[in-house]
This record gives sequence, structure tokens and C-alpha cells, in this order.
Amino acid sequence: MSQPTAGPSEPQRAASDPTTQSQAGTSASSDETTPPPEEEDKKGRRWLLLLLLLLLLLLLCGGAYALWKVLQDEPTGGGGGNATTPPVVQTTPVTPPTTPPVTTPPPTTPPVTTIEVPNVVGKNGQAADEQLRAAGFTNIKFVNGDNDGTAVQLLQDWTVTAQNPAAGQKVPPDTEIVLTVIKPSGGM
Repeated sequence: MSQPTAGPSEPQRAASDPTTQSQAGTSASSDETTPPPEEEDKKGRRWLLLLLLLLLLLLLCGGAYALWKVLQDEPTGGGGGNATTPPVVQTTPVTPPTTPPVTTPPPTTPPVTTIEVPNVVGKNGQAADEQLRAAGFTNIKFVNGDNDGTAVQLLQDWTVTAQNPAAGQKVPPDTEIVLTVIKPSGGM
């Protein structure tokens, strides 16, 4: 007994069936032209990475050019030898008109005022200071004549024993007047 044969096998039927063939052809051709989504993402990422690298390269080139220009334009010449020099313009010297020299009279110096130094020997330091300042002197110095290192503090406690310049001399008001003073032994 022979078994009835069923129609053509599935693969043969698919090959002979036009509807199956067109469906299979469509899916095969769309699979060949459209890559899977993972490959599309990889291609997109590659292009994006390539564009970013190109942009970075352009920025670096632009920065290098700007730096070169800045160094090139420095007035100290630190940038290189290609700096342009300003053109040289030749001028002819112009001689100023001659005028006779103006003679100015020498400045007149006011006469130096002098003051006669009063005699203050024997007076206490406070009275001597007041008398000299009243006469117009401004530079009065008191020196301890005891040579014991004591500072001259309260002028009324000291007595003038010598003065320089001497009494009767005429000197300018800013001349230093040095008065030598001692502390009387009974005044402590």
C-alpha cells in the first residue's frame, strides 16, 4: 500500500507559491537594505564622534593661530621676526626762527634778616627760652653741662651757664642757639 503523497514539501511549496515567494522576497530585500537598529546607533555614534573630533581639531588650530598672532604683534619682539615695521618717513629739519636772546635780570634775593642774640647766661632755662623765642629765634637747644647723663626736662629747674652764639652777635632767626645748663645743687 502506498501512502498517498501529500503535496509538495513546505520548502518546495514556498518556492512555487507566488504569494509566499513575494512575501519572502520582500522581507529578504528589506533585511538587506535596512541594518538592524544596533548597527544604526553605532554608525550614528561614529559620525557624531568624528564630527566632535573635527570640531576639536578646528578649535585647536584656531587657538594656535590666535596665540601666534598675539605673539607676532607684541612690541617687544617676543613673537618672531615677521613683525611688520612702520614705514620710514623722511622729513627735512625745520630751523626755528632766530630771536635775540632775552636777558633776564638776576633774581634779587631779599636781604637776610638777622637778629641780635640776647644775653641769657645766669637765667633759668624757662626764662631763657621765652626771651629767645620772643626775640624771634626758632631753633633753641638745651645741653646738660653736668655731663651726668641727666636729660633736660623741666627748664625752670636748670640754670644757663653758657650760650652759643655769644650775646650781641647778629644771626638769622633759624640759627641753632645752644644753651648749656646745669641743675643747681640746692634745687633737688
